[in-house]
Amino acid sequence: MTLNGNIIVFIVVYIIYGTIWGVATNKILENKGYDENWFIWGFIFGIVAMLVALSKPDMYSSAIYDNELLNKGRRENILLDGGWECAFCHCLNKAYVTSCRCGKSKEESERLKKEPEL
Repeated sequence: MTLNGNIIVFIVVYIIYGTIWGVATNKILENKGYDENWFIWGFIFGIVAMLVALSKPDMYSSAIYDNELLNKGRRENILLDGGWECAFCHCLNKAYVTSCRCGKSKEESERLKKEPEL
């Protein structure tokens, strides 16, 4: 093989290698709930980008989970046990919780529910 032939082989192998790492890195972030496109990062940096993607925390909205059928039973159980739903962020809270994770108190949430809509 000539020098030009070696360069072409190297480029083809690198494109295949980069595509595999790019797709894998992007899929990891997609499964963690991110909307970012990390294909380029995975393509260029390979395993380093994948390790960074793996280290990122899961990012899921409570509204997504509360609307799923799998959590319907959990939702009903929390509400039947005296739990409450925040009127601001619609997060479910158990009965002993006095303030939601959005920072609003149970009393503020109940006041908002009682207010007439304009």
